[in-house]
Amino acid sequence: MSEWHQYIWIRTGTNGKPASFWVITNENSVVIDKHIDPGFPTDEEEKMLLWKGQKLDYSDLKMNSIFPPKS
Repeated sequence: MSEWHQYIWIRTGTNGKPASFWVITNENSVVIDKHIDPGFPTDEEEKMLLWKGQKLDYSDLKMNSIFPPKS
């Protein structure tokens, strides 16, 4: 049986409505899926603002699919 974890952040977006960012990892903490809603709060360098003092660059989250690439 495989285990996975989903982490979700919901913030007030730039349009004043809720916006989310989420990541799904496998049991080895490898990112297997990720998503960011348009308007999720970012700073001037386009880093996501998760909470006070915590930023993350969406492009730094490397995807590692459990499925082989299509040929």
